[in-house]
Amino acid sequence: MYIGVSRPQRPGQTQDRRTHLDFLLAQPGEQVVELIICVFLTRTAVQKSIDVTLSYSMES
Repeated sequence: MYIGVSRPQRPGQTQDRRTHLDFLLAQPGEQVVELIICVFLTRTAVQKSIDVTLSYSMES
């Protein structure tokens, strides 16, 4: 299945092209993977911040 997509080339001119729908449907899955990686990295950074804070408070 294909859908039509217009994209401007020069001011006042557009070029129509066809994009395969499977490509567009694949993007959300890739975004889910990126989201999982982002959550993992954020969790890791927060955990390190907590560890540093706890270690600093124990030294005081």
